[in-house]
Amino acid sequence: MATTQHQQSSNSATFGISLVSIIIFGVAMVIFGLVIGGVFTAKILPEQASEQAIATDGLFQVLLTIGSMVFFLVQGLLLISVIRFRHRPNDVTDGPNIHGNVTLEIVWTIIPSAIVVVLAILSYVVWQSNSAPQDQPNFVNGEPITINARGQRFAWTFEYVTNVELPAEEAGAVTVQNDGEESAPEMVSFTTNELHAYAGQNIELQMQTADVIHSFWIPAMRVKQDLLPGKETTIRFTPIATEEGFPYTTLQGPFDLLLEENGTRETRSFGDSTQLIVRVIGEESGGNLTRVQLDTGLQALVDSNLIGPKYARYRLNCAELCGGGHGEMYSYLIVHPDEESYLAAFYDGRVDAVLNPPADPILQGERAITAYACAGCHTLDALGWSGMTGPALNGIGDRAGGRAGSTGVSNGAEYIVQSIRHPQDYYVPGYNGVIMPVHDSTDDNTNTYMSQSDLIGIVAYLCSQTASGDITDSTCGLESWQAENNTLTDPAAVISELQALSDPYQE
Repeated sequence: MATTQHQQSSNSATFGISLVSIIIFGVAMVIFGLVIGGVFTAKILPEQASEQAIATDGLFQVLLTIGSMVFFLVQGLLLISVIRFRHRPNDVTDGPNIHGNVTLEIVWTIIPSAIVVVLAILSYVVWQSNSAPQDQPNFVNGEPITINARGQRFAWTFEYVTNVELPAEEAGAVTVQNDGEESAPEMVSFTTNELHAYAGQNIELQMQTADVIHSFWIPAMRVKQDLLPGKETTIRFTPIATEEGFPYTTLQGPFDLLLEENGTRETRSFGDSTQLIVRVIGEESGGNLTRVQLDTGLQALVDSNLIGPKYARYRLNCAELCGGGHGEMYSYLIVHPDEESYLAAFYDGRVDAVLNPPADPILQGERAITAYACAGCHTLDALGWSGMTGPALNGIGDRAGGRAGSTGVSNGAEYIVQSIRHPQDYYVPGYNGVIMPVHDSTDDNTNTYMSQSDLIGIVAYLCSQTASGDITDSTCGLESWQAENNTLTDPAAVISELQALSDPYQE
């Protein structure tokens, strides 16, 4: 009997846990959770570049804090159990037979249930706030515009339907319907392969895919939405000014860069057509120079007078595996500091280009080609494209004439027309099976629509892409292709000749 009482008191001592120990453990658990939740949220996430990012990160921090506390609790109790209740030398007694503890079971049921309910409510509130319709979406100049996002293997394009009316003589702006009522005037629209906004602008994108499922994802905005075949989806967010501010600018040639690498400096000159995006680090003392950083990581010095308007730049990805070029399907969101700089650096110039198009078809084509998804598959150094799933377009003006014979067309210009309108008629060797979409002239949502004017300009632009940079070296075979100082002498004749070549490819 004495032995039994001794064992019971021994077991009681072994399992006894003081209130002080419980409090210390609880305080340590809370501190651990708060530190992990606070530090890791700040360190592992991109900068908060939208109003939605602030709300989303707040929810993530709560989840991470609670998860860290649970981790500390479980792992801590396991560690304590291993140390405190380990097998003792020469101890051959049985462990105590403990069965049931109603209080403990109630506690470990109610607390997790309450936590789950609270997290569900918080998550719903954040989701509802982030996805709810916004007041005054896409407002520019005090009026709403529409922004359509299009995903297509393997590039993003963004159409801006503005609040500026096309002249009636250009658009047939007012037409009479069967019921005798006049339709709304046609608005100026333009397409880019980068998304532009200004800080504080409520962005709402109407999104469609041209082929398979894509997923629109900007990590810095904390927004992500799928693009589904046959269905229009929507995403909303509001960019904000961040602590990093607006560090990027675009250098427009000609300019010189004083590159710094491995302790040495080298001056490199860039020509008139060069556009180079750099990150501004700051002005150098003792001279009119500004230090900038290239995308490669190299730093350089440039004349401060060449530093243009600044903006923020965030990568825009496709987060859904969509084919062989999925990794190259990305673009950028450009955020301007305010509406005034947005208008001056982006919007007004695009509208003016539509209202007052250049007479030169090469310039027309240079602007038009960026409205399509060509950058996702092709490399073209002149426009900064680096796609790998389609043949490179560098020097296409030199090669087009040689391809004409093998494709059964009259000359190099018609070969380019055929490649755009009927891409399956001929595949460049080594690229069999590459998915090149049909760009037809019928706007029926069956294929990618390309107007005849865009086609003519794009063909002229591609014919000008020669290895030497001299457009007279083009082998496109156009009789009217004459130039002085690398500029077409009779652009109207080139347009007329390309019109005749491309007319048979009209749908």
